[in-house]
Amino acid sequence: MKKLYILLPIFIVFCHLPVKAQFFNKLLGIHYQNGYVVLKNGDTLKGKILFNNGYENYQFLEFKDSLKNKATTYQPQEVRFFSIDSLDFYPKKWGNRSVFMCLLLNDSLKVFLYRYYMTSGNRSGTETSYFFEKPSREFLQVFWNQSYPFQLKAAEFFSDCPELSEKIRNGKYTIDDLFLVAKEYNKWLRTRQSTK
Repeated sequence: MKKLYILLPIFIVFCHLPVKAQFFNKLLGIHYQNGYVVLKNGDTLKGKILFNNGYENYQFLEFKDSLKNKATTYQPQEVRFFSIDSLDFYPKKWGNRSVFMCLLLNDSLKVFLYRYYMTSGNRSGTETSYFFEKPSREFLQVFWNQSYPFQLKAAEFFSDCPELSEKIRNGKYTIDDLFLVAKEYNKWLRTRQSTK
């Protein structure tokens, strides 16, 4: 009970101090970054963006108008894309929800990075996966771990390009070669389109 009597006056004094929001942001590990958001209606907003990629609120972004200092939260279905630190994030449908994914390769076959918060019975934390997306919008999620059957899944996904599929199946390309696989598939797509 004595601890309560000691802590209560400290709390009251602390709450009445003119503490700036920046102090709380630093204390809580909240970092706004300069960037811009393009909304579905075509509006472009420039200002500060808070996007906790890989945390529990990964499916939202918060935009703070520099002039009004007012924060607005946007969900993926409201945004065409947003950009921070020269990285572009696009809303993508994954499972039964929409999430933001970072575009790593913008070609006919696109490569996205997706970080998400996961909780299971014995652990929780951020998971990272990559997505190949074909022009047909068909996609393959690739997990960066030893137990993921990359050769089997990727060879099947790229079966429309038999030469690439065979290289993956025979181990010439492994999970470490995601961008080489994407480069070869995009090259194959271009040659196929030029012969039409």
